[in-house]
Formats: sequence, C-alpha cells, structure tokens
Amino acid sequence: MPGGIGGYKIPGIRPEGHAIEFLREIDMPPIPPIDPFSICAKCDIQIALEPLESAEALLLRMGSSAFIILNSNSRYRSRDAFSVAHELGHYYLPGHGKEKYYCTFENIFRFHSSQKNEQEANSFATSF
Repeated sequence: MPGGIGGYKIPGIRPEGHAIEFLREIDMPPIPPIDPFSICAKCDIQIALEPLESAEALLLRMGSSAFIILNSNSRYRSRDAFSVAHELGHYYLPGHGKEKYYCTFENIFRFHSSQKNEQEANSFATSF
C-alpha cells in the first residue's frame, strides 16, 4: 500500500482532510483529542523507544508493516504523541511513500520547514 493504509486519496485535499479520512478508514471518530498510540495499535504499527543520533522519530516501512521509533534520549517525552502523529502523516499521506523517514526535532516541531513532506506531516498531525 504505497502511501499508507487505504488507496482512497482525494486530489487537492489538504493534509488535515487526509487525517480525517484516515480516521474514517480505521473507524475512529474524528473528535479530538485523538490518541495516535491507539491508532498505531489499531493499525498494527509497532512503536519502540531507541537511542537515535540526531532524530526525534523515525518511520520504517517493511513490506506491509510499519514501525515508528521514538528517540529514547529525547528530553521532550511530552511531545511523543505529536511525533507519532507526524510519522503517521508520513505513513498515510499521498506522496509520502518512502521506506524511511528520519525526522529531526526541527522537522517535527518547527512548522516552517523548507521540506514540503515535513510541513504536510505536521499539518496532518495537528488534526489529532
């Protein structure tokens, strides 16, 4: 499944709209606050804490499976939910089909990234 769970993608829709569509596809009501950890459990996406050199979070696709790794050395445990939601954006959004996303603190928590995919993943994550 390139791009994520389902194949239904609406051209021209904003990342926030894709987040709502994603929640509908997995039968979760789009009523905030939405727990991204529950979404991962429902979608069989494994989450692990591992020391990462210069990243806050990492998304790995391996066949039909996906893994999100959070930096165990992060000083910002309270931001883990947003990091997971950001990585779910990479997992689901059209055009985000790379096998690996290595996201730095700046990619996730600075909304003025020069990288379009990082901006889109942040916009997706704000819907949670």
